[in-house]
Parts: sequence; structure tokens; C-alpha cells
Amino acid sequence: MLKIRSLLGMSALLALAPVAHAGVAWNEATNGDFSDDGLAPTFVALALGSNEIRGASGDLFGGGPDLDYFRITIPVGAVLSSITVLAGTTPPTLAFMGIQAGTQVTTNSAGPLLGYILYEMNDIGRDILPVMGEDLNTIGFTAPLPSGDYAFWIQDYDSGASPYQFDFTVTAVPEPASALMLALGVAGLGGLHARRRRSAASAAA
Repeated sequence: MLKIRSLLGMSALLALAPVAHAGVAWNEATNGDFSDDGLAPTFVALALGSNEIRGASGDLFGGGPDLDYFRITIPVGAVLSSITVLAGTTPPTLAFMGIQAGTQVTTNSAGPLLGYILYEMNDIGRDILPVMGEDLNTIGFTAPLPSGDYAFWIQDYDSGASPYQFDFTVTAVPEPASALMLALGVAGLGGLHARRRRSAASAAA
């Protein structure tokens, strides 16, 4: 019984082990420009672990801002745990990123958004996901974001290109069965420790 419990505990711990870097999920330079239509965002498939998204916004041709829209799906059993600004993000001043629940961005104002942020070069290395959910003019959320569909909107009104690079980190969460196995494993280890202490006390007596 003890061996079974220990194996269950080890299985649960392995299920919670961190996942290796997943690589670049989308790069506009190689995968193509993101959609400029909020009702038809580009779908970006994310894997467990780190997913880099690279692109450029800004007023590239003098005719107004280049709007970038993309959407992601966080599967059941996982969360979007962070969005980190990476080196290579170089907005001339401030750039905008908003997030809306669902598969579309249906607004050009903050109210219907889950949240947004005005990011800058000083944000490089920062996890901006928690801050995005704090604005009182939006619906708001508390990070991490649970499983579901989310659409993103990026733009910058500065002239010229405004490159950005983000790391979207997707983390597995323990399912109830895994949590139970982990609890059983911990209980088994605790029982083993207690029996060893009683055996040592009996031997000493």
C-alpha cells in the first residue's frame, strides 16, 4: 500500500513539473502580418510553456496605425499565467495592448475589454498580465486567466514601425485526480515517516 501511495505521489509531482520552452508561436516576419480586422483575428496556437509572439505596429505608411488582432485558446486544464515583455520591444513612446474575452475584438473603446495596458520599453522583462486586469474602466480580471478564448488588439500611433515581442506563458493546472494523487502521495510519505519514528523508538527501548 505504501509503495502504491508513493508511486501515486511521484506521478502527481511529475504532472506538475515545469514544461520546457515552447518556442515562437507567431512571427510576423515569417508567418505573415496579423489581421487588421478585430472581427476576424489571426489565430495563434499556443503550447504549454513559453510562446513568443513577435510583430510590429505603428503608423507604418503614414496612413494611420497598423492594427494587429490575434486570438488564442487556453485549453481546459491550463491557464495563461503571464505575458512578459521581451527585449526587442521598442515602441517610440507608448503602445497599446487590449484583451477581450471570446474570439473577436468587437470594440474600439476600453469598456467591453477585459483589460488593457499602455506598454513601453521600460516594461521589458515585466509580466504585464496582472496589470492589464486592474483598470477600472474595463471589465477587469485577476491573473492567471483560465481556460477559454481570448482576442488581443495591439496598436501604436507613433510614426514608423513599433516592434513588439511578448512571451505568453501557458501553465498546466492540476486536475482533481492529480491533486488527489498528490495528497495520497504526501499522506503515504507521512505515514512512512511516522512508522520509522515508532520503529526507532521501539528499538531504543
